[in-house]
Amino acid sequence: QAAKKESDEAVQFLILHALSQFRQPRLEKDSMAFMLGNEFDVHQSLAALLGFGSFAPGDRDVAYDFIKQNWNALMAKLPSDSGAILPRVAAIYCDTQHRADAEEFFRTRATQFSGGPRNLAQALETISICEANKKANQPSVAEFLSRY
Repeated sequence: QAAKKESDEAVQFLILHALSQFRQPRLEKDSMAFMLGNEFDVHQSLAALLGFGSFAPGDRDVAYDFIKQNWNALMAKLPSDSGAILPRVAAIYCDTQHRADAEEFFRTRATQFSGGPRNLAQALETISICEANKKANQPSVAEFLSRY
């Protein structure tokens, strides 16, 4: 409501971006609804969308699921090549299952945008690197923490 009342676009953006900093999935999900409306500049909405999601396990799926469930509505609203950046939301994951899901979901969609395939490849590489790092370091970290 504060963002709707604000006339200064910079302040309005700060308010919308603040919505993306919630770390409770229900609040995050409710906050994303503004992106599908027409109350705010589409560029501000996109920037706020990319701010959603955190490293907290319970929060990771919120932005990713929102994009998957609202792909067509987002594509109708966002500027022509904005869809190219959306695969980056999946880069927060660190497991084979989500990597496969992101690759499947974005494979054909990413090719529709200039830079989309590259962004998807980078997101998938980020997930793979995280997985490899986790696999290589998890035993020693677990052994270290078992002493405390």
